[in-house]
Amino acid sequence: MKAKLSILFLLPAVLLLYSCNSTRHLKSNEYMLTKNTVKVTDRKDDAFADLYYFVRPIPNKKFIDVFPIKTWVYASFQPIVDSVSGEVIKDTKFRKWMRAKGEAPILLDTARIEYSVNQLKIEMSQLGYFNAVVVPEIQYRKKRKMASVTYIIQAGNPYFIGNIKYDIDIPQYKRIILQDTVNSEVKVNQQYNEDELMEEKNRIINSVRDKGYYYVPNEIVYFVVDTFQKPLNAKGYKTVDLEIKIDMSRVTNASAAEKMIYKYSFNNIYIYTNYDPTLNYNADMDTVTFYRSKKDLTRYFFITPKSQAKVRRNGQYVVKRDYRYRTLTDIIYTKRDILFSRYDVNRSSKRISDLKNFNYTNIEFDEVEVKFDSINKKGYLNTIYKLSRNKIHSFATEVDVRSDKANLSLTYSNKNIFKGAEYLNINGYFGMDILFKKTDKLILYSNNAEAGGELSIDFPRLFIFRKTQNIESLRYSTRIKFGGHWQRAASLYQRAIINVGIVYNWTPSVRVNHQVSPIDISVVKIDKYEGFDEVISRYSLAFRKKYEENVLVALKYVFNYNYMSENKRHNLSLRLRLESSGLTVSGVNALLSRNASETSAWKFFGLNYATYELAEIDLRYKYVIDKKNSIASRFNFGIGIPLINSSVLPFEKSFYLGGANSMRAWQFRTLGPGSFYSEVRNERNGDVKLEMNLEYRGPIYKFIKFGVFTDVGNIWLAKKDNGMLNAEFNINRFYKELAWAAGAGLRLDFSFFIIRLDVAFPIYDPNELAGSRWINKADLKKLYIPLAIGYAF
Repeated sequence: MKAKLSILFLLPAVLLLYSCNSTRHLKSNEYMLTKNTVKVTDRKDDAFADLYYFVRPIPNKKFIDVFPIKTWVYASFQPIVDSVSGEVIKDTKFRKWMRAKGEAPILLDTARIEYSVNQLKIEMSQLGYFNAVVVPEIQYRKKRKMASVTYIIQAGNPYFIGNIKYDIDIPQYKRIILQDTVNSEVKVNQQYNEDELMEEKNRIINSVRDKGYYYVPNEIVYFVVDTFQKPLNAKGYKTVDLEIKIDMSRVTNASAAEKMIYKYSFNNIYIYTNYDPTLNYNADMDTVTFYRSKKDLTRYFFITPKSQAKVRRNGQYVVKRDYRYRTLTDIIYTKRDILFSRYDVNRSSKRISDLKNFNYTNIEFDEVEVKFDSINKKGYLNTIYKLSRNKIHSFATEVDVRSDKANLSLTYSNKNIFKGAEYLNINGYFGMDILFKKTDKLILYSNNAEAGGELSIDFPRLFIFRKTQNIESLRYSTRIKFGGHWQRAASLYQRAIINVGIVYNWTPSVRVNHQVSPIDISVVKIDKYEGFDEVISRYSLAFRKKYEENVLVALKYVFNYNYMSENKRHNLSLRLRLESSGLTVSGVNALLSRNASETSAWKFFGLNYATYELAEIDLRYKYVIDKKNSIASRFNFGIGIPLINSSVLPFEKSFYLGGANSMRAWQFRTLGPGSFYSEVRNERNGDVKLEMNLEYRGPIYKFIKFGVFTDVGNIWLAKKDNGMLNAEFNINRFYKELAWAAGAGLRLDFSFFIIRLDVAFPIYDPNELAGSRWINKADLKKLYIPLAIGYAF
């Protein structure tokens, strides 16, 4: 106890030593700036969170936001000087090296304070607060030669847009702009905001360009804001009149001004499939002309260096193609005689990027002077695609180490296996559970292990549905996969699963993605060890059927939706998964009058097959408070209902909770079902899952961050099981069976990956006896410390 008290009293002394030592070489009129604070006293606005970044100078950084270590190093290794003459007596290389590793203290500067006040006024004005008052308050700690500055802002009432008027002196643009005002970024009665004005300027320019007007300079669009004696709006706020001007006279170059009213169309297309900026493309190049179809009049020129490998065909040497030409021509939308449009250019670039074969895409335009039509005011542009290739072959190793599980994955990829940007992926993995046993010493061991692999090929088109290939606004692909999985569960059994399937994937917009798998077949074989029957006999006969061999013939659908607000503060993702298995096969068996009984089920190629309907929804929301702090949440609900040929949901499709990424106070698959109690917690799984998570994430120092979280959830059986009391889902009591956990942890955020260490404890455990479910005090035996890579959600 005395030692703990000594540390408590010693800590402030250490902090004082660090801070004072950083300023001991400062002059009497110099103060180290330790902190800037910006406070808006009379209004709340999300945009105010970024005001801090307009203040200068920026104070020295501190370790874990407390220790000014770098300034202490800089101050501690200053040259030794004569106290009388001020001359340097000693300054070694080591001292110089240490000073270079340190950081000179940032000093309080009244000139920079005045600059910061002006910057804050400008920013507040840009947000619509024209009458904002900024008052700096300096807090001195003279004995320690330190100071901090607080900028007090009285924002006042914001100005709103009262009237919007357009002044367009270019007749060709006027109709385009006025017909598109419904998509305007600025509206009447909207709060004035200069960022939104800049977005409106870009929108106007792009809307004109998308109608074929290639030469539209940015400077022709500007705004005039009038605040003089404007009426109040309905809410009593002051207003401004906004005039949006499009003025050709701002363009001083006569030739550029003339071309502004020319409509341009795309012409031919030049494609460099392996562009290298170090080569001379004016010589030593092979050019192949390609025509896509009779309907497409575009001439495609594929340009490659003459040094590229060639193959002999029909007695002639021809260029060995990197790609089948249609692979690229089918996804390029800048085709001949189509009006110039940035939308088509951006769409082409995005589709090329989706092929995963190019790490850099540069699109340029070259005016076709011989087709320049000064009478009809028309021009033509050749489009030049300079594509720098990715490495076609790649190998990747991924290690996932958690406190409850470890996995090693090896992957080989070929991004262009059949010269059509087909993506071959071969993956193999091995994993095992990690358990700790404490006797006279801590023992690390594993009961469970798994291994497997998958071979898949992604084709950048849809198979069978040929007509859909003409839907150029969509991104789509077809995946064919074949895989196997082996699992050993303690000394009870081993399971082998063979899976084959086809998946159609298409993305109609940046937010929405669909995946449909019309064929997904899995064959499950189980080899039971001696002692399995004794362990499984603790459960009911119905529950034991989860561990039988079967065939899964499923139809699957996945819907993904992602949303991010314009200010990037609100992030929402929704994933809906639907799965139907066995109903088609059951229909065939029914038509063939093959009746299933309680003792014998219908077969599929001699094996039992499962019939069930499954649905799962995963909803995640993240609110970014500022650049360093955020709140993340997750809602996850799933249900599987066995039908016709099955009395239970197969083990492979059952839900489970626990581990480093869900219900973090319980080990992997040890929670649930319901409030069922058993002294032995073997693999727990169920047919219904409900989980809710909430986590606050904040900074400590640089890449060191923290999280505080709570988890609520459980799993249940869909049907009542007489052998497992209170394991089934019941609407009248399920809320009493929700497990509850809380905890905190560290996150080491290295940008490209995150190491997460959590400490979690159960507050309410529904699988304990009735009198022992609530945890009244922290029981160290029940603390669970999951270690993982990446966030839990």
